[in-house]
Amino acid sequence: MKKTIVIIGLCLSAVVVYGLLLDKDSCDGFESYCIGEALQQKLTNIRSQMELYRNQNQYSYKGGCDSESVTIYLESASEDLKLMQDSYGGDDSNVTCVDSSDEWRASVFQYNEGNYYCVDESNNGVELVDEPESLSCK
Repeated sequence: MKKTIVIIGLCLSAVVVYGLLLDKDSCDGFESYCIGEALQQKLTNIRSQMELYRNQNQYSYKGGCDSESVTIYLESASEDLKLMQDSYGGDDSNVTCVDSSDEWRASVFQYNEGNYYCVDESNNGVELVDEPESLSCK
């Protein structure tokens, strides 16, 4: 059982490293698209980090948004968001992460798409017209 958890952890770590290493410089002429894709990937990576957090914290998501492994992605996504805001003249929107013991959600307004991208514990990775108000992307 422990070997399985270690293998899953290594696989998720590989996904994490890939998400952090997305190269924005290879997007000549498509910067906003690549930044948008990187932003979505970082939010998607939060999903795996929240599951790891839950498994290590008595099957509770509570506090996961403040954990170091999630904060890394939130900060990186915030940097992408600032680049997007500079390109589109956006306001001070933020990457949002909220959690409770059995639910969580991370979302951000995508200036290049004109909508919100949202991920949650039910494996939703969806684009929404309005900002989500609950702990899910529904």
